[in-house]
Amino acid sequence: MGARVTPAFWYHYQAHLGVTREEIPYRLDTLFSALKGVFGVGGDTLGKMIIKKLYAKVEVPLKYTPDRPFKDYVEELKEFLAEGIMQHDEDNSSATGEK
Repeated sequence: MGARVTPAFWYHYQAHLGVTREEIPYRLDTLFSALKGVFGVGGDTLGKMIIKKLYAKVEVPLKYTPDRPFKDYVEELKEFLAEGIMQHDEDNSSATGEK
């Protein structure tokens, strides 16, 4: 979205749906529904762009399937990152001899 569109989107998103930017990680279905409601078919394109950027930001390869709900990609990424953190903690514990 452009510099002028983004603030307008967030204003309407919060005013009409009662969801703040901080709540989005917990209300993903609402975000993706709002994108589709506001932009129609273009909302799916925006959702796909968001997913691609999320995966690229954390350097995780994306295996995109068109019929898969966007929320599933985010949940999968959360699980992947949590497993990585847990593995990292285990590796550090092993290296220092901690149990």
